[in-house]
Formats: sequence, C-alpha cells, structure tokens
Amino acid sequence: MRELTVNEIDKVSGGLDADGVSVGLGALALGVAIVATAGLATVPVSIVLGAATIGELGIAGAGLALSGAGGFMIGDSLQDDDGKS
Repeated sequence: MRELTVNEIDKVSGGLDADGVSVGLGALALGVAIVATAGLATVPVSIVLGAATIGELGIAGAGLALSGAGGFMIGDSLQDDDGKS
C-alpha cells in the first residue's frame, strides 16, 4: 500500500473545495452589501440616463466586480481539477 496525497484524496472524495466556495460567497455578499447600503437605489436609473456621478459609477463597479469575482470563485471551486463538473 502507498500513502495518498491530498490531491488524490480530493479527487476520490468529489473534489469540492469548501474554502473556495466560502470565500466566493463572502465576496458575493460583500459586493451586494456595498451596493445595497450605499443608497444606490437610483443608480441604475442615473446610469441609463447618463447622469451618474463618478462616485456612483465607482461604487456600482466595485459591487459588480466583487459579485462577479465571487461567482467565479464559487463556480471554480465546484469543478474538478480536470475542468469537468
């Protein structure tokens, strides 16, 4: 018999990276919290009308970037190392 490496154990157990999923959920929640608590209820309207300030655009961009990065981390953590779900 030989000793299994951590990578081999992950493949046998299904390969779910719980740390990556939790970090991704945290980033997603942080992005949503930034947009939700910054008083940005009118930002989508002002962006469409072209009347958004640089600060509003920056906050909306930061929230979108964090949420997108969180979603990517969650999806990447749910895949096996060989790229198959």
